[in-house]
Amino acid sequence: MVYSKAEKRTILGEFKTLNFDAGVNPLITELCLTYIRFCLNRGLLISLEQIKPTPEEALQNLCTRDNKTAEQYRKLVSSVQNLGDRHVSLVSLMLWYCFNLLNNGAKPLVATEDLANEVGLSHRNLHYLATTKYPCYTDFEVPKRNGGVRKISAPCYPLLKVQRWILDNILTDVRLSPSAMAYRRAVSIVDNATPHVSAREILKVDLEDFFPTITFPRIVGIYLDLGYLYPVAILLAKLSSHNGVLPQGAPTSPALSNIACRKLDTRLTGLARVMRLCYTRYADDITFSGQRIPKGLVHTLERILNEEGFHLAHRKTKHFYAGQSKLVTGLVVNDKPNIPREYYRKLRAVIHNCVEYGPLSQNRNDVPHFREHLYGHAYYVFGINPQLGRKLLNQLDYVVWEVTTV
Repeated sequence: MVYSKAEKRTILGEFKTLNFDAGVNPLITELCLTYIRFCLNRGLLISLEQIKPTPEEALQNLCTRDNKTAEQYRKLVSSVQNLGDRHVSLVSLMLWYCFNLLNNGAKPLVATEDLANEVGLSHRNLHYLATTKYPCYTDFEVPKRNGGVRKISAPCYPLLKVQRWILDNILTDVRLSPSAMAYRRAVSIVDNATPHVSAREILKVDLEDFFPTITFPRIVGIYLDLGYLYPVAILLAKLSSHNGVLPQGAPTSPALSNIACRKLDTRLTGLARVMRLCYTRYADDITFSGQRIPKGLVHTLERILNEEGFHLAHRKTKHFYAGQSKLVTGLVVNDKPNIPREYYRKLRAVIHNCVEYGPLSQNRNDVPHFREHLYGHAYYVFGINPQLGRKLLNQLDYVVWEVTTV
């Protein structure tokens, strides 16, 4: 059975009110609400008397995933079962709760105090970091490559440390769509470009203000969908947001943005399959390719994006036709993922002139750390095309670097 958002809120609200009036243990109430929310989201029959899977079934399921996760669950079973027979309902709910989180790739946290213990802070200090009253972020702007500025919000070190723990223990192993290519281990722009190689037509669109459109309620929803109790989800969301949105500069933000797009990726993958196209997404950069891009695709795409809480950046929409040089995440994909010819020629010319006339003659915009800047570009080329990259790196070895350019 499929429930609307309003129906879900009504069911959860009524259950919480009934339990509060009856004086039920708050922890049991929160665990029940989490289980009911899980069933409602998946259209499952809600039965608090026969919670599935059983501990044995859960352990068997986790063993097929990996031994480390299964061992974590074994230890949790031993500790939770020490609660005794008086709390049978609490034991079964707690075991299901831990299994659900582990199965989603997240570390079980029953209370906000558990998070404080894990990150090595007092409960008070952790909540202090989560409030907006404390200046936990430094905001600054950096110029975009194509004009304009990008706002960066860099967290202070104590908050940065907490966010890295959240990333490593909660967000990193969450399952994502195979179409999501950004911010993943061992996945690069080459992997994003490769599916579109030799395509006859390519459509590229960008999402407008990608991170700011992922607001605090959506971040809370992500942690609730992973399976956390509401108080824990609220605290995690506060620690992962800034001024009510996803901050560009926090280590948790890239992973959260991918998780926020899971439903969008599923819908657009299905749309591509119906239209016999290939679909990938690299952060806010969406690409469709195939023999022919249907005329109504942009309109359909915009409708789906709006339904999922995102907005299309119309000025960045590009349609590449047969015979044109086609770019996907900055790489030419006509025959194979490769560096654009113009980019390589300009970089080669700058390095050549550095050798002939000195690096000061080429650093016209006073780029700080100019040597590292050029080496970074050369190694980028090397990562895409080792043959071309090696030539640039060999040229750089002949540059005489003045102290003022380092």
